[in-house]
Amino acid sequence: MSERLRHKTFTGVLVIAIIIIFNQFLFSAQWKRDTVGSGNGKMQHIAVGDGRNDGTNRIYIANDEGSMYEFSWVQGTGWKKVKMGDADVSAVAIAKGRNDSKNRVYVVEIPSKQLSEYSWNF
Repeated sequence: MSERLRHKTFTGVLVIAIIIIFNQFLFSAQWKRDTVGSGNGKMQHIAVGDGRNDGTNRIYIANDEGSMYEFSWVQGTGWKKVKMGDADVSAVAIAKGRNDSKNRVYVVEIPSKQLSEYSWNF
């Protein structure tokens, strides 16, 4: 076998090996689904953010039974659920609504059509 043919064969085998390895990493990645928790009823509205202004993002949800919940990830323990209150909600957002340095959780309540603000007292 000539040196040139040996080089082409080696290069071809190397390219095939690289493609196989690349495909293993590329196509073996997939989404993993974990259950965070249940807030009773049908979960309708969700927002994620630092609602307590402590540098930790949390998940805020409202259900069709008129309740608001906060889910926090606790390292080593898992998800912790806190009921925030009762409100029939059509939308949830987290923002610095007062243009100060503090995030608050804002909800639009049904049927009163009021905008309510939740602030964490620390």
